[in-house]
Amino acid sequence: MTEKNIQEHSTESPEPNDPVNLRRIYPIAIRSVFKRSLHWILVFLMLIIAITVFDNMLPGNGTASEKVFFMLASTMLTVGSILLAGKLLYEVVYFYFYYYSIELDHVIVSRGVFFKTRASFPLARLAVVNFDRDIIDFLFLLHNIRITTTSTVVEIGSIEGLSIKNATALQNYFLALTNTTLRPVDEDQAQRTLSTLKATEDPMMSGKSPVEL
Repeated sequence: MTEKNIQEHSTESPEPNDPVNLRRIYPIAIRSVFKRSLHWILVFLMLIIAITVFDNMLPGNGTASEKVFFMLASTMLTVGSILLAGKLLYEVVYFYFYYYSIELDHVIVSRGVFFKTRASFPLARLAVVNFDRDIIDFLFLLHNIRITTTSTVVEIGSIEGLSIKNATALQNYFLALTNTTLRPVDEDQAQRTLSTLKATEDPMMSGKSPVEL
């Protein structure tokens, strides 16, 4: 990136402290709702299977024990359906409240519904930006970005539920920021920073920064 381009980028936005909404540029996948609810879904399916098996074991002659079983099974299915619906609703709200951005040269990650957490990681101290996934993420084709900073107290954060495309793009974006003193001040400039990185065929691999190129 030439000095002329740097000067153009630095003068295009009048508000240098405007946040960059990374959630809008690199959104998390809606299927993360079902990933976070998987245990509840499996328990509900096991309940249905157990009731079905016991029902087939009964003689079916309308005895008092069968009527009691039918009432218990109906109650359990109703309660289970309500709990599962509540869990899915909670995860949908959690999905829409999940937010990550760049504000004042910090990566901000905010999550939670009733009890919210807001973590802040300075861009100048980003040390490692890795992919992180477990077996459930693998089943749902999801990836997580794991952020580690260099400070007296090592800080570790994550952005969860990304598709492979958005996870790769977001990782490259963070790497681009750690290899240049240029800080994007709006979303359009953030996109241009990543485009510049791609156009130079990933300058981090060659040991040069975008400014040097």
